[in-house]
Amino acid sequence: MHEHGNEMIAPSRLHRWTRDMWNLWLGKVPSRRFRRRLLQRMLGTSSSAGFVGLGTRFYDPWSVHLQQRVVLNAQCILDARGGEIRIGNDTDIGMETAMWTLQHDPQSPTHDTIGGPITIMDHVWIATRVTVLPNVTIGRGAVVATGAVVTKDVAPSTIVAGVPAKPIGRRENPLTYQLNYHPRFR
Repeated sequence: MHEHGNEMIAPSRLHRWTRDMWNLWLGKVPSRRFRRRLLQRMLGTSSSAGFVGLGTRFYDPWSVHLQQRVVLNAQCILDARGGEIRIGNDTDIGMETAMWTLQHDPQSPTHDTIGGPITIMDHVWIATRVTVLPNVTIGRGAVVATGAVVTKDVAPSTIVAGVPAKPIGRRENPLTYQLNYHPRFR
């Protein structure tokens, strides 16, 4: 389901087909302009100024919202089946990062799923191979170190690392940069 105005609309066969074609083939086409144009039609919100790397996969892409100058490096997974994924301006997300809005409940005798949204504010830097789980907000200017598993909210300008991610420092700069990353054939 995705929201259109105030009403919830179930994804059409065309939406599901487009998502599947993206994940199997189109997301691997080495033209960033082609991928960006398709994503602008496929995602809930997508700026023309961002970058999405080769092999990045989306599940329920209509519930993914990318703001201005978002960099999603290669082989990321954004799974919005359990809630929306919102990524703020000038956010840099490293290769092979996975964002899961849906997971199985370990306490359920029937292996039920539980989920919730993921919100990533402006100027966040998420390093390579990070996992972000449901019901997490990563605050403005936060940094998530390589390999971390984010299970709880991260405060603004906090640097976190580990499994599960815990604060290890603070980011002390005015965060005025604007990302401009558009490599060829990636």
